[in-house]
Amino acid sequence: MVIYNGKTPLFNSKPYANKEVFAMPFSLKYLMDYIDIDVFRGIAIYTSYSSNQSILDIMSRFSNSYSADVICGQAQAYFDTKKQIERYSLNNLMVYECKPSSIVTCISKPVHLFIVMPLSSNFAMLRNTPDYFLRIKQENLDSLIENQRIAIEEASHHVEENGQLVYAVPTLNIKEGHNIVEEFLNNHKDFVLKNEKQFFPFDPFDSTLYFAVLVKVERNND
Repeated sequence: MVIYNGKTPLFNSKPYANKEVFAMPFSLKYLMDYIDIDVFRGIAIYTSYSSNQSILDIMSRFSNSYSADVICGQAQAYFDTKKQIERYSLNNLMVYECKPSSIVTCISKPVHLFIVMPLSSNFAMLRNTPDYFLRIKQENLDSLIENQRIAIEEASHHVEENGQLVYAVPTLNIKEGHNIVEEFLNNHKDFVLKNEKQFFPFDPFDSTLYFAVLVKVERNND
């Protein structure tokens, strides 16, 4: 990973046009370097965002000879992901569109890594959206939090033993971050917290990303 300091916008540069590079936040790169990515044991990603750098990061590490499932929680995310896959010729990805409560219809067997990136209040938008606080109403936030609960719950059923469940949202709101994970762990003794981290706009990573990495423990057969 390199820092781009060119005067021409990256998206107008020749390397980008030639599909040689893609943009990625430092915080997300930190997360992707931390988690255990085993392409041979299965990868699934649930996302409600149109820009899926996590997919590109995984694909850039390995050959195009394995498959992965990408589940999009919104129609726009689905169509934008399909365009991204076409742009980078990632034909080995299976892409679905469904609500978080229907994740079960898209996954055929447990995977080693399940990344969950549900829609959030996306506090990072504050910098370029002056009316941000006028757009985020309490009833909308309550709906987002409920979908976040459902997404991490449903995804957890499709993680193999010793596999990882990764929850990530671009927000500073503790109700969408730590509280979601804490509530999940209280209800699921078969998962343990390996690490969690909140990035702030004023830290070196210049981000609002929160993530938690959970590991599914082995069943006790005694």
